[in-house]
Amino acid sequence: MFETNNAKTTDRIYCVVRDVLKNWQGIICIAISAVLITYIIVSSCYTPAYTSRCTMVISAKENSTGAYTNVTETEKLTNTIKAVIDSSILKKLTAEKIGESSFNATINVDVVQNTNLLEVSITSPSPLTSFKLLNASLELYPEVSKDVLGKIVIHIFEEPNFPSSPSNAFIYKESIWYAFMFSILIFAAAVSMYSLYSGTVKSEWEISDTLDAKLLGVLYHESTYRNFRARLHNKKKQLLIGAPAISFAFSETVKKICTNIIHFHKKHGGNTILVTSYQKNEGKSIVSANLATALTQRKKACC
Repeated sequence: MFETNNAKTTDRIYCVVRDVLKNWQGIICIAISAVLITYIIVSSCYTPAYTSRCTMVISAKENSTGAYTNVTETEKLTNTIKAVIDSSILKKLTAEKIGESSFNATINVDVVQNTNLLEVSITSPSPLTSFKLLNASLELYPEVSKDVLGKIVIHIFEEPNFPSSPSNAFIYKESIWYAFMFSILIFAAAVSMYSLYSGTVKSEWEISDTLDAKLLGVLYHESTYRNFRARLHNKKKQLLIGAPAISFAFSETVKKICTNIIHFHKKHGGNTILVTSYQKNEGKSIVSANLATALTQRKKACC
């Protein structure tokens, strides 16, 4: 019983894998379609952002060296400096200075670790707008912050750069790869579920569970072509027992089915053999011709 269950499980796995491989072209087509749809969606949702940056130095007015050596105080001042740069007043003045109706950008201020350097960046959908906004902010910043920072002054250490490429690169390769693999897995799973629960007969033991019929034999699968060269030239061989290219296994399974038909006829009677199938091009003519040939040979042998 245990061996029978293992055999049935093995048959089920084999049938599922066979059906998935049989539909590999459809799976690939679905995956390619998913890749195209993903690319269209991702590219339509993508908005490039350009960041212009500059570096500033914090120093005290009475410090002739130009260095604000207290790093802890520098880090504390960052929130104050950021609040001034990110204030609505400075944004409004900056937008008016470059002729914009509003400040359509984001500002970020970071302290370079263990230094008195600040990195200020402005990000917007346009590289020119980011560059102009940063320059205008730096020009207007001293006037807005003079009553806030007191004796602390800020000097420009590195001039603002003009962004030549988006700071948020369009990473389409990962999205396409994930869409391709995900669609393959989903469609393969769908084919597997259909293969398991479609109710079609795929193995010998399913005959008794699915059909109210007696199994008289299973026909060996015979390749239509002799070799790869014949496949390229579409030269099919004759699938008849006794033909030179027919395998021994195919001939023996046909003869076995013929023998079982004869025994079934002796036991139950009947003079008609019906060969049918659910779809066309499934081998009804080949089966009929081989059974007729085998029965004829059997009759001649008996005579």
